Amino acid sequence: MRGYRLRVESDGRRRRVEQSAEKERRRWSRLGLRARVTVTFGLGALALSATMAGLTYFTARQFILHERETAILRQSYVNASLARSSLRSPTQNITQLLENLDTLPGSLSVLEKQGQWYADSPSVGENAIPSGLRSLVISGPPAIQHFVLNGSPQLVVGLPVPSVGAAYFEVFSLDELARTLRILALALAGAALVTTAAGAVIGRWASGRALRPLD
Repeated sequence: MRGYRLRVESDGRRRRVEQSAEKERRRWSRLGLRARVTVTFGLGALALSATMAGLTYFTARQFILHERETAILRQSYVNASLARSSLRSPTQNITQLLENLDTLPGSLSVLEKQGQWYADSPSVGENAIPSGLRSLVISGPPAIQHFVLNGSPQLVVGLPVPSVGAAYFEVFSLDELARTLRILALALAGAALVTTAAGAVIGRWASGRALRPLD
């Protein structure tokens, strides 16, 4: 009895699906031939433009991120080397050292030396750096990590400086990069919409010329 009830329910669901598909076919067939060609052109243009926009965005995003990270790493290694040379002097003022480092726009320096933390800005210090990355760098290997600080995307590079018992960190704001990527995404989305509209217009025009004898 239960098996019979399950078969009835399955048949009912199948009939509802078939009826829904039939309604869609009837609705589509009620459109004129020119309208169907126009819709087909528009959908084709939408699919093509969306695919190209997506590929362009992700390719550009990877390239921009790679270039930015390369520049950040290069600058971080240069500053860590300068910090190492300066820290060999026992009279070196560490806070002044960090303020004098040549950093990229939007970047801040943090240094740990024998358990003491120093920063060139009160807005970024020990607690602003992810704890996992702090522990990893202090224990030996260099590391890099993306994170969010006060709602703003950041990139931190950590480099150990074992010869002077220190670890150097540089925190970079990615706000400008995020804005650039948002503008790029909006521009590509707008281009995709324009392409879709153009495809529909071309489809309407082409169907009017090619299918007029069939109307």
